[in-house]
Amino acid sequence: MSSISNKTRELFKKSVMTHWKAIFILWFIVSLLPPSPANSQPQDMDKIEIARMDMGRALLDKYSFMAQPYSFYYFHNMDKIGLGLDWVHRNGEIFLLKEPGENFAISYGFAGKHYSLEDYYKRNFVLGFLVLHNEQIILEKYYHGADSQSRFISNSVVKSFISVLIGIAVKEGKIKDIGDPVVRYLPYLANSGFKEATIKDLLKMSSGVRWDEEDYLGPGCDFNRYMSAWLRGETSLKDLAASCTTEEKPGERFEYKSIDTEVLGRVLEAATGMPLNKYLEKKLWDKIGAQSDAFFYRGKMQPNVPAAVGFNATLRDYGRFGLMVMNKGRLGSQRCVDEAWIEDSTAPEGISWQPQSAGPNDEFSDNMGYGYQWWLIPGDEHVFMALGIYGQAIYVNPKRQIVIVQSSAWPNPDSQANWDEMIKVMETIARKVSPSEVYAENFTQTIWDENYGFYQKILGLPFNQKLSDGSLDEKIFKNYIIQDYIFLQNFKKVYGILLSKAPDRKGSAFIADLIKGIDEEIETVHMKYFRKFGVTKKELTGALPNPGTELYNSYLVKTAALEPFQVGLIATLPCNWIYYQVGVDMKKKGQAGGNKYQEWIDAYGSETWEESDAKAFVDLVESYMKNSTPADREKMRQAYESAMKLEYMFWDEAYRQPISK
Repeated sequence: MSSISNKTRELFKKSVMTHWKAIFILWFIVSLLPPSPANSQPQDMDKIEIARMDMGRALLDKYSFMAQPYSFYYFHNMDKIGLGLDWVHRNGEIFLLKEPGENFAISYGFAGKHYSLEDYYKRNFVLGFLVLHNEQIILEKYYHGADSQSRFISNSVVKSFISVLIGIAVKEGKIKDIGDPVVRYLPYLANSGFKEATIKDLLKMSSGVRWDEEDYLGPGCDFNRYMSAWLRGETSLKDLAASCTTEEKPGERFEYKSIDTEVLGRVLEAATGMPLNKYLEKKLWDKIGAQSDAFFYRGKMQPNVPAAVGFNATLRDYGRFGLMVMNKGRLGSQRCVDEAWIEDSTAPEGISWQPQSAGPNDEFSDNMGYGYQWWLIPGDEHVFMALGIYGQAIYVNPKRQIVIVQSSAWPNPDSQANWDEMIKVMETIARKVSPSEVYAENFTQTIWDENYGFYQKILGLPFNQKLSDGSLDEKIFKNYIIQDYIFLQNFKKVYGILLSKAPDRKGSAFIADLIKGIDEEIETVHMKYFRKFGVTKKELTGALPNPGTELYNSYLVKTAALEPFQVGLIATLPCNWIYYQVGVDMKKKGQAGGNKYQEWIDAYGSETWEESDAKAFVDLVESYMKNSTPADREKMRQAYESAMKLEYMFWDEAYRQPISK
């Protein structure tokens, strides 16, 4: 410092005096700013030491990775706390998600007030938030130093993963039946409270063992015993389960107990002969096309991989798991678990597992039902969730094709208000993203609406306008009914193909009736007009199909033969629906005096919609749509649109090109 010249000192002094006001103002502004999210995470010298945590108060104590401010950091950095890690490695091709497009925003009402999504993130201490509509990322947000590569703590969200793994083990025959007693796989539990419980009892959280997990902050909460074993290894998780005693008969009442899931994890390891993390890696992580490795964490002295908690993964990989479940066990070309397992897992069974109506003040959490390690959400849509304390969640709405993943660091592990607000936000997002309920019961109506322009063009064709007022040239109509006869003969072949592919008796019976109905239509409608206009048998057998007729028939045959059953079925729907609607709309105009085509019009538009064959056809398509994959539903949409266009070509060509011999 002594080497600085006096001149330099004077210049420095002058500079400081000149700018001191600006410096003071800048300091004042900075002092008023809220601390950066990164500032809320502990520095390296403040790392949690598991041995110093008070396990009796681990969910609330200030010195705990579960409590704020440490949770802001550790909930996405559990690999940095010094615990043992059991890795779940990703292998193979990543299932790609479409990157987010334009900005997405909603407002929502809760407890009588209105908020934005940004309000929600702050109010609920969100670390990460992801919204998927099919494979499209609608929204992705990260806070408190987290990003898309961060692996977030699952807490009890992993219980739903265990459910899927049980289903996989059943399919493989490793577990014979979920009605099996637990002791068949874990004989060491023969003298415990689990001695009479079945695997199904554990899946449904109805083991009947004595275990208090109702109040996480209460002094008698057994989850504190679990944490002590899990994080310090003061007893093995296996021995902890063996120490449980009987409280009531299993299978009769739902009571949430993490120890039930823990025993399911031990059943999986015993049945498959693999560590839990490795079984998850091989049977699930590889197949959902995970983008990153995941891991379980446990105390270094704990010999057992935890099953009820402890899993960590990126939000996108949690999202891929949600998409797989939403699609009934399949993601892309990979089937992970049977469709029937997903249906059984997310269906309520028995009064104590049924979701009840949500309360009048956005009260969801007290009314949720329970399946096989899945929470069932109140409402008229089949929504289910994987949930973990402090605000971890995977929301699955198959009806609207929505998956939402959230990681949070709530100050309280099990806040009813936080759960209720979370569900309200997710339900609001689902309705915003999919407002038209394209994948709901009105799937076919939505497609009809989307293609209504084609129908209007068909109705407005010269052929139909002249048919309606009776001025249509008889030669044109004669050509038309010959072409329609040719088409219907090939239509029966299409239904014959579909009959051979029908997945159930309902479909087989309906298609058999359609084939019978074509013959009846020809006999009662076409033959009458053949006689009326002098169409001979020779003319019918010698007639050539118009190019449009041949193209339409070929398309239907190809679609029925090569595509899934429901795709081939919906391709035949426009023909049935359009004829019905044309007849209805023509009848609305009233009968034209002496219209020689009136019987033709009446034959197709005389019934009400509820009594019509078209309505019955729509109902059948709807029933198969519900069990279709998103990819198949998109094929159904495309097939319907193609058939609508071919219908237009058929009617138009009949008017412009009467070439039948």
